[in-house]
Formats: sequence, structure tokens, C-alpha cells
Amino acid sequence: MNKLKNFFLSLNPIILFLFFLIPFGFALNFSENYDIAFIRILIPIAFSLWLIKGLLSKKLLIDFRLRSVFLMLILLLVVFSLNWSPNEIKSWRKILFLGSIFPLYWVMFQFFKQKNNLNLFLKIISITAFFSALIGLIQFITQFILGIDFVITLQSQIAPFFLGKNFSEIVLTYNSWLVNVEGFTLFRAIGVFPDPHLFSLFLNICLPITGFLFLKTKKSFYLVNFLVLLLTSLLTFSRAGYLSLFIVLVFLWFTISKKKSLWNLLLLFIFLFFLIIPNPVNQRFYSTFNLEDGSINERITLLKISAEIFKDNFWLGVGVGNLSEIIQPQSETRTPIYAHNLFLDFASEIGFLGGLAVLLLILTPIFKYFQRPTPKNLLLASIFLIILIHSMFETPFYSVRLLPLILTLLAI
Repeated sequence: MNKLKNFFLSLNPIILFLFFLIPFGFALNFSENYDIAFIRILIPIAFSLWLIKGLLSKKLLIDFRLRSVFLMLILLLVVFSLNWSPNEIKSWRKILFLGSIFPLYWVMFQFFKQKNNLNLFLKIISITAFFSALIGLIQFITQFILGIDFVITLQSQIAPFFLGKNFSEIVLTYNSWLVNVEGFTLFRAIGVFPDPHLFSLFLNICLPITGFLFLKTKKSFYLVNFLVLLLTSLLTFSRAGYLSLFIVLVFLWFTISKKKSLWNLLLLFIFLFFLIIPNPVNQRFYSTFNLEDGSINERITLLKISAEIFKDNFWLGVGVGNLSEIIQPQSETRTPIYAHNLFLDFASEIGFLGGLAVLLLILTPIFKYFQRPTPKNLLLASIFLIILIHSMFETPFYSVRLLPLILTLLAI
């Protein structure tokens, strides 16, 4: 029995490997038509080991916080919506996706109960984020040395390894790797993520972590790390990323600045200087409010259509995974048709309660800070404010890289 217990004590190395897989995950290609991200196999293994280990040792910790209740409610509504889904194949794909990743939350809840595990997670994720940002930064610079076609070709060649053969084909068909800034076409920093928007969110989530570690340890590495992450995030040219950073800066300004010291005034001056002096980054940011922009128009159209679908299916939704089926009947399973709004996406598919549960789930760490204003809670509130704003324009819950990270942060 002791040997069996010791075997299941090997859970921690699996969790540490999961941290590495968040920005550098790879896919297993089982056949021409089927591939799966390795992290989706590893999480159920970790959950099974956690469950068996807890039962054997009689030390199974269950989280009874509201966020845990919201997660279970979302899963319940997702499965329940299968009863009226017009396309069950699309529903099962999302059910299996969420069902294979959501259990990580309960594993991480117990993991963080062990002393020093939180600091270990923050350090590991900051290091992996640094190398991920460095790859994105090198990508962006390389186009000016070897040409943009070289970077596109290279990214197309490595995509099947990191994303899977089938998913990479969809990404290559509908990619948003290029951006036109003041008449120049640029390859946006994306690292090994499928698109710059999700890469931007990942970097922005990790920015407060590196800043927190720098203030805590005073080590120069974390300051350099912070600056590299910030620069690379700006080079994704993600307008949602820019907006979330802007709002979290305002939030931190009013939260932390109880008196206007010289440093605060200097920070304000730099911030205003950045906004006023024309440059490619702030020009891209200002284009967020240009309703004549083609990309903005397309998103507004999808938002309006999704809102109408939600209005017509207020309580039950159209069934998980089936928003694309209603918008474009008989569309391919992997065709990226979605509301471009996390909450509207869930609400239109599993009903009002599902959309509300997702919203409240993300708001819980922000509310907790105002109930108990500690440095750790401020860190989490800043992160989830970034996730909240970015989710107004993207659906990070269906990212195999971001959902595990979000769930891990929720478990703290």
C-alpha cells in the first residue's frame, strides 16, 4: 500500500510540466483527421491521480467557494444543452474540450494549499512567459532581416507540431498574422500561439505576475522580463490587448496611488506622452474606435447577430457549440465562427444563466480584492480585469493554452 501511495505522490512533477505546456504545448497527430493537444491528455491524468491520491490518503480537499460552484454550473449547463443542440457533433467537441480541462481547477486548488507552491507557480510561469515573449520578439525582428515571407513560411512549417495538423490548417486559412500599420504590412508577434490576440492575452496576464515578483524580490531579471513581455505584447498589435492594458493601468493608478508622489507624476507624464506622440502602437490603439475599419465592422456584425440569437433563445440557448450552426448552417466543425465576446458566446449557446455564470466566475477574484485588499489579491484582481476586458472581444475559454492558465489562477 505504501508503494502505491508513493507512486501517486508523483503528481507534482506532472503539474510542473503542465505549467511549461501552457505557452509551449504541442499536439499529437494520431491520423490525417484527428489530433489532440497533449495538455488535454495530461490534465485528465493529473485529475485521476489527484483523486486516487486523495482517496487513498483521505486528504481530498474540495473547494466550496463560489467560483467552484460557478464552474460546476457551467459544466452542468453545457452538458444539459446537448438535449436541444441541432448539431450534436459540434456540441460533443466542446463538451469534451471543456470536460478535459475544467478538472484542472480542483487539482490546482489543493496544489496551492501546500506551502511555497504559489511562489513556485508564479516563478515558473514568469520564466516560460519570458521565453515565449522572446520568441515573439525574434519573430517580429526577423521579418526586417530575412523578409516577411520567410517568417510566414517558417511559422506555417512549425504550426502543425504546436497546434496539430488539422487545427493548423484552419489557422493558416483564417490567420490574422499580418497587420497593416500606416501603409506597412507587418508580421505580428505570435510566438507559437495560433494568433496574436491569444498571445497578447497570455503576455498581458503574465505582466502583473512579473511586476509582482520584481516588487517582491527586487531582482533585475523580473524587471527585464516585464519590459520584454510589455514590448512583445505591444508588437502583437492586438487592440483588445491594448485596451485591457490601458484599463488595468487606470485601475492600478486609482487603487495604489493614495498620494501623488513624484514617481506617480512621472508615470502619468510617460503615459500621456505615449498617448499623444504619434507612433504605430498608439495609432493601432486609436483605430479601435474607428467604426469604418473592416475588422471592427465584421466583429460588430457578429455581435449583433449573436445578440439576436441570444434574445431568441434567452433561457436555454441554441446548444453548446451550435452558435456557428445557427449563423452559418452546415459550416465545418472547426470553422472559426463565434460571437467575439466570451459572455455572449456562452449565453447564446447555454442560456442566460450560463453567460452570467461565466461573467461572475471572472469577477470573483476582482470582488475578493475589494473585500480583502492584500498584495496577492490585487495581483489576481489585475489579472482578471485584463481577462474580463479581453473577453469582451475574444473567447479565451476555448483556447487550449489560456483556459488551463485561467483555471489555475482561479484556483489560487
